Amino acid sequence: MQRVTIIGLGLMGGSIGLWLKKKRPSIPIVGYSRKKDTRDDAVGLKAIDNAANSIEEAVRYADLIIIATPIDQIVQTVKKIIPFTQPDSVITDIGSVKGSIVDALRDIPNFIGGHPMTGKETRGLPNASADIFEHCTWVLTPTPKTLGNKLKTLQSFLKQLDVNTVIMNASLHDAVVAEISHVPALIATILMQSATDAGNWERAEKLAAMGFRDTTRLAGSDPELTTAFCMHNRKNVLGSLERFDKQLKILKKLIEEGDTQKLKSYFSNIQKQRTAWFAKSRFGKTRLDK
Repeated sequence: MQRVTIIGLGLMGGSIGLWLKKKRPSIPIVGYSRKKDTRDDAVGLKAIDNAANSIEEAVRYADLIIIATPIDQIVQTVKKIIPFTQPDSVITDIGSVKGSIVDALRDIPNFIGGHPMTGKETRGLPNASADIFEHCTWVLTPTPKTLGNKLKTLQSFLKQLDVNTVIMNASLHDAVVAEISHVPALIATILMQSATDAGNWERAEKLAAMGFRDTTRLAGSDPELTTAFCMHNRKNVLGSLERFDKQLKILKKLIEEGDTQKLKSYFSNIQKQRTAWFAKSRFGKTRLDK
């Protein structure tokens, strides 16, 4: 890659720029955001080398274009830039929902859906950090018409950034991410609201420590992002919430029955599952589309 362009300079776009400059400082990065102040701040933060004054200018000579806009804007942004891109360029996005995006852009041969499995609950360029990409897994969801050489080019580039790549079809990605990312954020939100509704918050906030803070961390996520993945990944999110509700009812019944052994067994089995799950190494370059 001789030149990279990042469209969207918020938390994720800025963090990608900082990570690229850390790992491949010689590659020039052009950035674009609708607000001039944001473009100037990104240059000052050294997340990008140069700010383009228009989206057309930003993509004109880019080898790799990373769309880091909100989910709702990804499809329209890709369609808007296509007439101005180089024929051999690679276009990817970082949205946390892939099905609707890949379907809408399925006829674009140089587009590859993408989702780095990382982030922060805070938003905006001032919170950008290269560190969030340490040990990151980056999911790639090519369309049926994605050219094989484009996919290999993007995989090779991400490997140079010390990023693990996983190739997965979009529908499977959305089902998995609902379970491990989207619904956990919703559960954290519900827990925060439940504690607030209990009526003792003035006292509780004086006692709440790291356990409560860590468990509810995702309740601080950007409401626009949370709303977007609920809408764009609705079916999978609802299915995951139903499974969560089922487990909640099982646990409630066990507590009501007061059977110490059954309750302990329930907790023990889940503890073993979690220990076994996180004992496994991260996925490397693996295909998970079957």
